[in-house]
Amino acid sequence: MEALWGIIQGMKPSSFEGPDGLSVKTIQTFFDGFGHIVLDLVNASLETGTVPASWKHATITPIPKGKLISSDPSSTRPISMLPAITKITERAVQLQLAEYMERHHLLSETQHGYRKSHSCETALHVVTDDILRAMDSGEIALWAMRRLSVLLLAASTITTHGLLTS
Repeated sequence: MEALWGIIQGMKPSSFEGPDGLSVKTIQTFFDGFGHIVLDLVNASLETGTVPASWKHATITPIPKGKLISSDPSSTRPISMLPAITKITERAVQLQLAEYMERHHLLSETQHGYRKSHSCETALHVVTDDILRAMDSGEIALWAMRRLSVLLLAASTITTHGLLTS
């Protein structure tokens, strides 16, 4: 129950109500009263390996691209609003899977995305350290230069994309 409360408490308190009439905000507010029901639903889905059809229905909502609000459909992008129980279950699966993979050392040491205490910054530290180590030993390794070029290419793509969409 504590783990479930941690998941729900960590979610953005959206007031969007799914087809079941529940929002994350409602579940957060009334967790003490019906948290055990939410726990039973999440556990039943995980134990049976099935997701009820109603959990798969999303409400598609257009939101404005950028800061301009316009009635022109081409100036909006769609977002899918899933029921709160779906988001809670997804988060529970993600946390359990990440914990399992970390505990059993199934992720490469070079995997920095979607991991606790890992980020773009830690990836850059690793690359910088590799390059400095190669420089200190007098061998600028080709693979270190390749890693740097891949990172620089990714950074320029992100920057270019950011400029194009601004």
